[in-house]
Amino acid sequence: MKKNNIKNLIFAVLFLLLTVGSFYMTLRQMNIYHKGFLDLTNLYKEKELKNQEIKALNNLISEIGDEIKIIDSHFLTTENIPNFLDELEKNAQTLRVKAEVVSVDNLGLDNKSFVINTKVSGSFDDLYNFLLLLENYKYELEILDMKIVEDPFTQKADGTPDIPNWSGYFKIKVISFVN
Repeated sequence: MKKNNIKNLIFAVLFLLLTVGSFYMTLRQMNIYHKGFLDLTNLYKEKELKNQEIKALNNLISEIGDEIKIIDSHFLTTENIPNFLDELEKNAQTLRVKAEVVSVDNLGLDNKSFVINTKVSGSFDDLYNFLLLLENYKYELEILDMKIVEDPFTQKADGTPDIPNWSGYFKIKVISFVN
């Protein structure tokens, strides 16, 4: 019996050592997996933060892009000069002024501005309103030279004098010009 008890005790101790060893190995493996899980979680959080930053930057870029478009709309480019001249003549027509662009000249070698020579005709009030239009234009304009002269009186068919007609000559420098 004693021999059986010693055998059972040895088996029990071996079983206990085997169980403790496997528990220790399992615990060690779980710690390795847990550390790997924490590393992956931290990596995921970093990637998520970077994605959020990228989204925020994209939103900021789109907002800035809209603002850049608004700012650029206040500057005239070489491609937009014909549209600008047409728009100037159309705006003059709304004021009952006949406007004609006589010439367009580059100013200086830097091409940072250009000059428009314009002839307008109409009543004095309409010419004055045209001048106000130029002052309030969306592009920055500088009137380099201006001459307004009264045309001779014309007569109506019945012989009565007509409203005097005025002619204006404007030399306009477009300052907000980007080549």
